[in-house]
Amino acid sequence: AFLVPYLLFMFFCGIPLFFMETSVGQNTRNAGVTVWRIVPIAKGIGFASIVLCSLMNIYVNVIVSWAIFYFIAIFQSVLPWSTCGNEWNTDDCVTTDMNISDRTNDSVASVEEYWENRVLKISTGIGDVNEFRWELFFTMAIAWLMVYGMLWRGLHNSGKLIWITALFPYVVMTILLIKAVTLPGAGTGIMYYLVPEWER
Repeated sequence: AFLVPYLLFMFFCGIPLFFMETSVGQNTRNAGVTVWRIVPIAKGIGFASIVLCSLMNIYVNVIVSWAIFYFIAIFQSVLPWSTCGNEWNTDDCVTTDMNISDRTNDSVASVEEYWENRVLKISTGIGDVNEFRWELFFTMAIAWLMVYGMLWRGLHNSGKLIWITALFPYVVMTILLIKAVTLPGAGTGIMYYLVPEWER
């Protein structure tokens, strides 16, 4: 059912705003703040877009730092999230190869425990502050250094790099799509995704 509002917003908001931003930016050859000088009352839109882009960059870099953390972890002989019995696992930990009869309602997947107890080390609340996560600090530093490395000489000098960084996610998503469609039960999941439940 979410496809209905998604498609409505895409056709009536997303595509027109993207087209307007692209065409106005190309015609005026100005940055996001200065382009709105054509309508002085709308000058705040340019500043708002800069603030939103900055917040989105911080948000995306956090996700990139997690990806770097996982990328480093895959070089171990046994993937750390594929087993129980690690220091971050609880007694309720189960792996995907365990029998369903061995599982209880309190069972937690080893993958989930790795994410919550190892990567994030989620605390019990705001009053319970865990130790400083140096590993995530260094992966975040690597993520920001990657951004700086791409921008320090200006975007006009990194044209080929932009081609790679713009197209590579689509190549990876296509590979993941092919892999996901070939998994057992994929057809059931796709039908559940595409057939709307109007009562919801």
